[in-house]
Amino acid sequence: PVDCVDSALVENALCQDKVLAVFDDYETFVNYSKTFNLDDFVVDIFFADNKNNKQVVISPLNLCDVSAFTTIVVFSTRNLPRNISNKAFYHAVDCANDALYQLQLDRNVCTQAFSALKRKTKFDSIKGVYDKQLLGKIDYEQFVVALRVFEELGFIKIVDKYTVEFDSSVKAPLDNSQIYKKFAI
Repeated sequence: PVDCVDSALVENALCQDKVLAVFDDYETFVNYSKTFNLDDFVVDIFFADNKNNKQVVISPLNLCDVSAFTTIVVFSTRNLPRNISNKAFYHAVDCANDALYQLQLDRNVCTQAFSALKRKTKFDSIKGVYDKQLLGKIDYEQFVVALRVFEELGFIKIVDKYTVEFDSSVKAPLDNSQIYKKFAI
C-alpha cells in the first residue's frame, strides 16, 4: 500500500511543467480524463517521451525513462501500486474495467505469447504479432499481461513498438513474477 494524495493536489500537479501522468490501463485514463484536464497531454502506451512537456503513459515498462519529468502522478489502484520513481506521488483510482484485472493467465497462455514473439519478423509491430498469430486463441489483454510478465522476469526487453530483444541467458519460473502471481489461475 502507498500513501495517496487528494484530487486538489493532483489538479495542481497536472498544471506544472514537465509532468508525467501514469495509468495502469487505457480505460481508466479515459475515465479520469473526465475528472482531470489532460487535454494538453501527449498519450503513449509503454513509453514516456522525454521531449514532451506533459505526457500520459499507460502501462509503462520497467525501462520507461522518467528522469526528465519533475512531477510524476501515478493513478493507481491501491492493491496494484507502481514503483515508478521516488519522486512520484499516488492518487487512488477505481479501475474502469474490472474485467481487465480479473483476466486469467496460465503457463499455456504465456507459452503461446512467447512463441508468437519468437516468430515475430523485423517489420511486425508487437500488436501485429497478436493480430497475425494469436487472434482468436488468447485475448489481447492476456497477451499484453504476458509481455509484462516476460519483461518483469528479464526474458525480453521491449525497445519500441517494433523491437523486442530476447535475453536467452535468463531462466526463471513464471511464479517469480509478481504480475503473473496476480493473474495466475
